[in-house]
Amino acid sequence: MIRADFYCLWKDPDCEGKHPEWENMTRKEYQAWINDPDPEKRKANRARRMLYVGDGKGKSNAMEATVEQCREWDADRKRASRSEKARKQNELSLDQLCETGEPEFLSSARNIDEEEIAWLHEAVDRLPEYERKIIRLMYFDSPEVKSQVEIERETCIPRSTVQYVLRRAYGRLRADYLRTFTRLTGEN
Repeated sequence: MIRADFYCLWKDPDCEGKHPEWENMTRKEYQAWINDPDPEKRKANRARRMLYVGDGKGKSNAMEATVEQCREWDADRKRASRSEKARKQNELSLDQLCETGEPEFLSSARNIDEEEIAWLHEAVDRLPEYERKIIRLMYFDSPEVKSQVEIERETCIPRSTVQYVLRRAYGRLRADYLRTFTRLTGEN
């Protein structure tokens, strides 16, 4: 069971969320309620559904909800989690590109200047067609960065192949970046 700091329950468990009156409980009161000595009440209390919502600062609240509301909330939470994970995996960072050849795709710690943006477009154009196609689909062809799974669905290319092609493309882009910007800055 997830612990919350504050609990809101329907006074009438049969209202199914339609214009409910709320009963507010502390964690201690909720624990006593959920562990009622009467077995029938305890079973009924434990069957009620709760949504847990955190404030991002370590505090969380629980609120009674219908089965449908719980399903919707869970689906939204999973969708947001997948979206955030895909975004973190797919944000292009030239810093990471230069360091590893396989970017972790975190937001760049520094600002990318216009020269680097121009280089990136030119470097992608110089990639072999197969690699260029996947990089363009992932980063340039839509406002949102696409995940490898989305690329797999759109192109019918297996995800393992998409991963392999991306690794090769990142390696080529890294080498091109280091050649170009080492030459421009005069570093060895």
